[in-house]
Amino acid sequence: MTAQHEIYIHSRNGGMTIHEYDTLHEQLADADARGDEKEYDRISRLIPITADVAKAIKEVYGRDFIIASGFDVTEANMKFGEGWLDE
Repeated sequence: MTAQHEIYIHSRNGGMTIHEYDTLHEQLADADARGDEKEYDRISRLIPITADVAKAIKEVYGRDFIIASGFDVTEANMKFGEGWLDE
């Protein structure tokens, strides 16, 4: 597959390919299997969450939780607009 045909996932770092996304999930599973909570937490913050998941987290836990969590909410920003957390 050529780079121009790769599926691209938006993230705070500009984006990632499906391969990069899958690699992060593999690293996440490895950290979990080792019981390495710090590494698991670090990696989980690199994986963008979907817009609808971000919105659900905001509705349940609130705006401040989303901000403090460090979740990558790039997709939510794209879908709902940059000010969605303040609405």
